[in-house]
Amino acid sequence: MKKFNNVIERYTEYGISEVNIEYAIQEVLDGTKREYIVQSLTADYRGMTFGQATALLNDLYLAGGGEFKRQNRKGYFWAFFFLLVSFICSYFTYHVWTESGIISLKIIAGAVLCFIAGIGSLIAVLFGFYREEHEPF
Repeated sequence: MKKFNNVIERYTEYGISEVNIEYAIQEVLDGTKREYIVQSLTADYRGMTFGQATALLNDLYLAGGGEFKRQNRKGYFWAFFFLLVSFICSYFTYHVWTESGIISLKIIAGAVLCFIAGIGSLIAVLFGFYREEHEPF
């Protein structure tokens, strides 16, 4: 929370209640989408304007490391999983072929398909095509 202290001090000087700022910080840390945070901050009971909420969120995201910092975790997990399975199947294939054994076509196909799926998932994550849906409402 130390990284948000400057933001808290600045916005309490502007007259924004500390409860609203703490709420926004918690939602940013949880990875909630910007639209939902702005919608909640501009609700009647919070009393913030759209401009205040947007400026607060911009400063919080700047202090917290970025808006999309937490949205690709599942994509990286699946890419790592597919590449790991591909590596295991490839190692098994290499081991069997060096010992002049007979290998099933299913293992070779599994290695190739998992490798393609892993690289495809990694490319999708890196180019931003894979975004987790976070629907709190």
